[in-house]
Amino acid sequence: MSIDRIIRYVYYIIISILAIVGLAIIFRSDAALPKVDLSLWQGIIYSIIAAGITLVFALLNMVLNFRGSIKAIIGVVAMGLIYLIGKGLASTELPQKMADEGITVGTLTASEAGVFVSVVLIGIALLITIASGIRGFFQ
Repeated sequence: MSIDRIIRYVYYIIISILAIVGLAIIFRSDAALPKVDLSLWQGIIYSIIAAGITLVFALLNMVLNFRGSIKAIIGVVAMGLIYLIGKGLASTELPQKMADEGITVGTLTASEAGVFVSVVLIGIALLITIASGIRGFFQ
């Protein structure tokens, strides 16, 4: 089977999933559920597909070229450690208003850890950008 055919079939599958989700949003019977835009679901579906494809190719690359994947493995482990540090630093004190909304302590600590990871990675990216700019002056 050619790659063009595979791409065409994947395209048809994606369009079918979006059509089913769109029809489910339009024709659902429970009016108490919040209205969610189809474009939000489209973004979610594309993100899931992209993450799945990325995971498949990353695992395939690890199997076929383990020695070349060591840097990527170290990066994933480092990000996991940053997340665990962020989760350890997160507050376990849950305000009453959040508890009334149904938010749990686990959700709060996970979201604070995610923000911590984002801040650390943005800081690392800024430092790398500044360092490469400074290095450019001296070359």
